[in-house]
Order: sequence, then C-alpha cells, then structure tokens
Amino acid sequence: MKETYMRAPPREKPIIMSGNHPKLILDGLKTMTRRVIKLKGYSKEIWDSCVPHNGEQAILLGEPYLKVPYDPVTDNAGNRILCPYGQVGDRLWVRETWRILDDTMRLDDEVRVEYKVGGQIIKYRYRDIYYNESGIRLPVIESSMKSGKWKPAHHLPHIISRITLEITDIRVERVQEITLVDIYREGIENNPMTHWTSHQRKFADLWDSINAKRGYSWEVNPWVWVISFKKIDGVVE
Repeated sequence: MKETYMRAPPREKPIIMSGNHPKLILDGLKTMTRRVIKLKGYSKEIWDSCVPHNGEQAILLGEPYLKVPYDPVTDNAGNRILCPYGQVGDRLWVRETWRILDDTMRLDDEVRVEYKVGGQIIKYRYRDIYYNESGIRLPVIESSMKSGKWKPAHHLPHIISRITLEITDIRVERVQEITLVDIYREGIENNPMTHWTSHQRKFADLWDSINAKRGYSWEVNPWVWVISFKKIDGVVE
C-alpha cells in the first residue's frame, strides 16, 4: 500500500508592510517583497562568498537557504540560514499603521478600526477583538480606544489584521539582481515609456528609504529573501 503523508497546517507569521504597500497589495499590484538576510558578525569576505540554494539545490532540506561558510576572522561557524517568514504554503498576516477612531463599545459593543493606507474603516465587535486567538487580553486595543492616535504597524494585533497572504515562492539572491518583471511585482508602476534604469532607480530609492539607515543600502547589495505571495480570498477586499 502506498504511504500518504499529510502536510502540516500552514504556519502564520506577521510581516510589516510600510508606506502604501498595503493598498498596492489590496489592488493586486504588489505580489512580491524582498527582506534582508541579516548577516551581522560575519566579515565582508565571508558575506560575499555565501552561496544561495534555490529550487532543486535545496531539495535536501525542502526549502531554500543561504549557505554561509566558516569565518576564521570572527570564528563564526558556517550555517544554513532558513527563511524566518515561513515556506511555500505558509501564510503571512500584514501589520500596518492603524488606529481606533473612538470608544463606542460602551454604547453598542462596536469598535471602528481605521487603516492609514487607503483610509479604510472596518467595524469590529469589541468582545471579538479584546482578546487574541489564544484568549489573552490585548491591552493595546483598550489603550488605542482611549487615545484615538495612530499606532505603528508593529503594534497591530493579528485579530484586526485586514490582509492575509499565502507564500507561493521563496528564493535567495542579492538585491541588485532584481529583474524588471520583479520590479513591477514589487509594486513599482509599469510604465512602458520609461527606461529600465529609471524603474531600477525607483526601486533602489524605495529600498534605501527603508533599509539604508539600517546598513543594508542598495549599494551594499545585501542578500535578500525574495518572497512571492497571493492575497487570500475571503479577507478584506
């Protein structure tokens, strides 16, 4: 009899989307994101000699990874670095800037959450969002109701995330290896009248606005996770 194996349920992990990226995702214009593979503590020579393992190269482990050789300068052992965001089939719930408009739950158990990008307002029952999925109270909900101020993306609880994504592909590369097609998939406007280098410059400027101050500028050309995704149907349109 042929053995069958059940795939583990998809994992769900948070991912921050800054700027207008949440709207680009909702509009179907962004289906890919690049995230830095942090290699702090390794010398530049070792950083430059890392080997990406994608597709068939990663069959042994069943997932892409970045192979980091042993570094005699820092005595850091070589490692296989795996994607911390999950693997194909796993899900990402988006964190973005948000606020609770007013404290209406005392009247009708209704709370209005506004998402800064696009200005969408979604109504929730207070009793449904006061606790997370594990039944743990969420003080950030009550404090947001009292202040009415914008909250940073990393404070957004899973329970009120309006966008859920499914990972469809992951690979490893240097950020400057991005293709024109991928620049469009990152949400940069597809303008056939604009030269390729202009599109690349737009993406490079966007990249630097997020990553340069952390030491991972376009010029540094860091290793990145290239994560393709699709928006899960049934989540906020």
